[in-house]
Order: sequence, then structure tokens, then C-alpha cells
Amino acid sequence: MTAPGFAFDCMLKYTKVKLSRLMDYDMLLLFEKSIRGGICQSTKRYVKANIPNIEGLDFNSNEPITWITYLDCVNLYGKSMLTELPFKDFEWIDDLDIDVTKIADDSKVGYILEVDIEYPKHLHKNHNDFPFLPFNECPPNSKVKKLLTTLSSKKNYVVHYKNLKQAIANGIVVTKIHRAIRFSQSKWMASYIKLCTSMRVLAKNEFEKDFWKLLINSVFGKCMENVRARTSIKLVSSEKKARKLMAKTSFKDRTIYSKNLMAIHQHKETIKFDKAIYVGFAILDVSKTFMYDFHYNVMKKRYGTKISSLYSDTDSLIYAIQTTNFFDDLKNSLLPYFDTSNYPKDHCCFSEIHKNQPGFFKDEMKSIIIKEFVSLRPKLYAYKTVDGTEKKKAKGVKKYIIKNHMQFNNYMDILNAFINHRTLKDEQTHRKMNFIQSNKHVVHSKTMNKLVLSANDDKRYIMDDRINTLAYGHYKLNGLL
Repeated sequence: MTAPGFAFDCMLKYTKVKLSRLMDYDMLLLFEKSIRGGICQSTKRYVKANIPNIEGLDFNSNEPITWITYLDCVNLYGKSMLTELPFKDFEWIDDLDIDVTKIADDSKVGYILEVDIEYPKHLHKNHNDFPFLPFNECPPNSKVKKLLTTLSSKKNYVVHYKNLKQAIANGIVVTKIHRAIRFSQSKWMASYIKLCTSMRVLAKNEFEKDFWKLLINSVFGKCMENVRARTSIKLVSSEKKARKLMAKTSFKDRTIYSKNLMAIHQHKETIKFDKAIYVGFAILDVSKTFMYDFHYNVMKKRYGTKISSLYSDTDSLIYAIQTTNFFDDLKNSLLPYFDTSNYPKDHCCFSEIHKNQPGFFKDEMKSIIIKEFVSLRPKLYAYKTVDGTEKKKAKGVKKYIIKNHMQFNNYMDILNAFINHRTLKDEQTHRKMNFIQSNKHVVHSKTMNKLVLSANDDKRYIMDDRINTLAYGHYKLNGLL
């Protein structure tokens, strides 16, 4: 038994919920079409903090006072699991005259809709950092689909009613509803999430904290399991049997181990769609409403044009904020939305009221001030703090390479070369990386010269200064793409 399977069974036993199976294939396809992961994007590629009377910072009185904050939502998916989730009574709706703005968030009936939407031009400036309704599509001049936040109009967009309701409240216009599914929903998973959360608060070490977090996240993962990706493998020792299996339409690949042994990889001839992907869809979509709500109704409402998003990744937001003192703002008006239990106990903003409670935001820096931030592209960024610490992130790169062979200045060199249109040498962009690989059940080590630093990012349009970006669909890009 795997951890996700164990966690899912624990949840079913504790909640006693009976989850319906989707018996309509078109419904299944619509839910599959609606699956979108977390938003990850680099919005502004470099910022330097400018704060007076801070040791380690060079203050420029001619520039506005600027703070860099790295905020992380505590257990974002756990927060979604505390809300109303679908579980039964799935049916197509004949009457598509649906006004989602009049449906309460805690309604006993929920909806998934396929709609056409328009993004009005007057919203582009204010929404550029974090546009609503992300969509899986290929960026211009690319053949690879990515989750993009764009300001474009969209056709046949599949969305949870809460996300659509939020988008409409912020000015997006629905031009047509193509299809809709109605379902019963309730907070049937909330008791399980509250149990795991309370046990995590009581945890006395990192292992216990991670264990209870795993029991929450694994349930979500089990709801997202893609049964289409499963493969059947058969070992054969005769040429006749191998040829027979390879002649089937389900044949996928083969691995030859020796003269007398071969593994035949096959697609599943029969797929059993027995996973509650509608739960995973709801968790993913509703989680995005919390991030948008925090960005627009908390941070943008508090700071207006004085705040800009630098980087976002699923449950985290990095901001540049023009304010005299962020900690004063936090203490006076933002504390109801934050978990500051990771601050020093003598800090003016320290509080354990929201400790490890899902949906509240933590300062990832634990009150330490970020000095500089650079982002080359999604999953590739670095920052320095006033105490001299450097933090680097590079997806797909071994930790020892990041720790010992990559510095903040390397990221800056790449960005500066990109700004000045300079050609880079391989030793600047590549690192030799050792790893252990298993091939045909034979373990061996390999060395690879891997590209680890690059400023090419096609998820947003990079402006002429090579620092700021625009979301695709922005009216300023008309005729440029």
C-alpha cells in the first residue's frame, strides 16, 4: 500500500462519505479538460530593496522606499478541502440561463461550466500582474502547452462556478455558456482536514509535521490520479510471443534485457475510471480563488499601484511594495490574514493565533529582509537577504550544484547578458552534474553538462527593458505578436 492510497482510505473511513462515480463519458471528458495545475510565472525579473536605516542596505533617497516580501499560503490545498466539494448527483443542465453571481459559495448545489469569456481592455493595466482564469495553451512560437495567465478572450473555457463568479465580480464578461453540469456539494472532507491540521499544530518535530501534511496532500494527489497513464508490462522469453504482443494495437514500447528476455510495454486495453477527479478539479480551481482574493482584495486593496508582483508559484507570491514600513502595515491592517508564528517572539508582529491554519499567509523570510531578487524564468530565481544569506532555486538541478556551484551573482550575470544582448559562454550557463541512473536494472553513474541558467521565458511577453513583462493578450501587444 502506498502513502496516497493509505491516506485516501483514512479519509473515506473518517468522513464516511460515499463518492459517486461518473457514469457519463462526456462528463468525464469535461472534468479532465478542466484540470489545471498551479500558476507559476515570473512577472518582474529584478528588484532591489530600498529601505532607510537597515544595516546591509544602501538607501537611495531619490528612489521610493521599497520592500520585497515573500509570502506563502499555509496548506493552500488543505484550505480548499475545507470548503464545499462535489460528491454526488452529477447531471447535465438543459436550461443554460445560469447566473453564477447569485449562487452562494456555501450552496448545497455546485456547477462546472463551459463558457466563452471576454477580458475588457480597461482591466488590462490593473490585472496584468495576475490575470484571472489561467488556461493551458501554447505560448507564441512554441509547441509546448503551458499554464498561462493571459488577458485574452477565451472560448470553451471549463471552470468551477466559484472561479467564474470571482472573475465576473472583477470585470470579466461571460458571452456564452455552452454546457454545464450540476452536482451536490458539501464540506464532507472538512472533518478529516481539521483532524490532520490539529495534529500538525501539536507536532513536536519536523517528521510529525511532514507526516500530517502528507496525509492531507496525498488525498488530493489520489483524486488527481491519471489512470490513462498506466502501463501494462509483460515479460516474454520467446520470439513468437513477443511478435504476437507487439502486433496488438495496445503495443507501446519494448525493452530487451538479453537474447532470451524482453519486456513488452502495453497501453491498458480496458481503463477503469474509478478516481474522483471531480474532487481534484474542485480543489485545484477553488484554491486559485484564495490566491486571487488575497492578491486583489487584500494586497492590491491595501497598496493600490504601490505594489507589483515579482513572482508567483502555486501557493506563494513575491511582491515589491512601496511603503514606509511593511511591518507597521502588517501589524496595523494585514495581521488578520497572516500567520506570523514563525517570527521571533520579540517581534512586534509575532502571534500564534493563526499558527499553521490553512489559508493564512506566512512570511517565508521569518521577518528577515530581502535585499535583492532576480528571476530568470519560472522555477529559476534567487534572492539575497540583509544578513548576507543567498537562496537559489533551479528546477531539475541537483541540490549540491545549486549549493556549491551557483551564486546569486551568476543569476545576475545571466540577466545582465540578456539585457545587453551579450552571448554567454557554456561555463556561465551550464554545470557538470553527476547522477545515478538505472538502465535495464543495471545501476551506473553518469556525468551530464546541463543547462542550468537561462533568461529565456515564453510564459509572458518580455518588454524592451528585459525586466518588466506583459501578460499575453494585453492591448499593448496588438500587432507585436
